Amino acid sequence: MLLILFLLIHTFIRIYIFAKVFYLMCMTYYYPETYPISLLTWWIYFLIFDIWIDHLLSNNRIEKVTRKNDESLD
Repeated sequence: MLLILFLLIHTFIRIYIFAKVFYLMCMTYYYPETYPISLLTWWIYFLIFDIWIDHLLSNNRIEKVTRKNDESLD
């Protein structure tokens, strides 16, 4: 149950960050003086960090499931 809640919160955070990056990309293109690229880069770094963490967590989950399957087959 807690994992489902975590995944739901994580999904909402990803959607928010994607929307924020898209918005800042548009605003940086149309109003470069008001919205400098430095506002955009921080959110992109955060998104890359989030993808990296998700990749690490998903590899651990897959690994645990395979170990359980291997043990049950023996």
